[in-house]
Amino acid sequence: MTPPPARAGDPRSGARVALLVRQGKFLVAEPFFGPGPRLVVTRDKRAGVGDLVLLSSGSLQGNGRRGGSRRATVAQRLGRPEVARDVIRALMLDRGLPGAFDPAVEREARLAAADGADDVTGHALPGGERRDLRELATFTIDPATARDFDDAISAEALDDGSWRVWVHIADVAAYVTPRSLVDREAYRRSTSVYVPGMVEPMLPRALSNEACSLVPGAPRATVTVEMVVTERGVRRASMYRSLIQSDERLDYDRVDRIFAGTEAAADPWAQPLAAARAASAALGAARRAAEEGRDGSGSGRGALEVDSAEPQFSFDEDGNVE
Repeated sequence: MTPPPARAGDPRSGARVALLVRQGKFLVAEPFFGPGPRLVVTRDKRAGVGDLVLLSSGSLQGNGRRGGSRRATVAQRLGRPEVARDVIRALMLDRGLPGAFDPAVEREARLAAADGADDVTGHALPGGERRDLRELATFTIDPATARDFDDAISAEALDDGSWRVWVHIADVAAYVTPRSLVDREAYRRSTSVYVPGMVEPMLPRALSNEACSLVPGAPRATVTVEMVVTERGVRRASMYRSLIQSDERLDYDRVDRIFAGTEAAADPWAQPLAAARAASAALGAARRAAEEGRDGSGSGRGALEVDSAEPQFSFDEDGNVE
């Protein structure tokens, strides 16, 4: 099975984003995001001087041949360099992220999602034997702007003062078979890419935003890590394939309000959220004790703590940053 064909903006196609400038009587494409040769461009009514354009990959290949005198041609007008949203979209294309999947990949993803949905609702459970955890109160916590939800949490306090925590990860392998078109395209992309105002997903939306997204009220195939957490750390853990159903989609701001006491948590996820918070606090205390050598291990074990900021941008109707 061959991978999807190269598209405009795909690194395999040799396409390039350029700024159109005038040089004498010629219209010239000047590479916008990096060094490269200037190319004379065939005039096109769709684009003019000062426009960002995507050049046709076929015309670029012709310019590299010995004795070749073919001009570059415009495949698409992308906008203006002074408009933030146009530049962001151009950058995605320049990095091989075209904003769409090959139709064959989309079709395969839709079929996989439909087959998986039939299996889940019919309890045939994609991916083989699974533990049915749908009775567990389960919730997701993501940024307010998140478009897909790939992990969820369940938790409970135990009588001995410890906690049982379940971390559920969306089981994409239940829908994507090795060496399929979707698998090959996901391997090429390697990750979802988020930029201000848009996202280029690793998987088609039929999977990333629908079948594999742990949305509330829908049964979903997952891989679960089940842990017993004590004040000294994780006592034991196991991993298995599972079936869950999220009860609530939480975001960070809402959770902060709940922890601050300005908003009430609701059943059935209120107690599991409190248990997860307590388990997290215990792990944090155990980590700090290990860092300071107060845990009796003498190892000075610790953890890397990364503190980072994620800016958010808003745009006006013309695509400029507000």
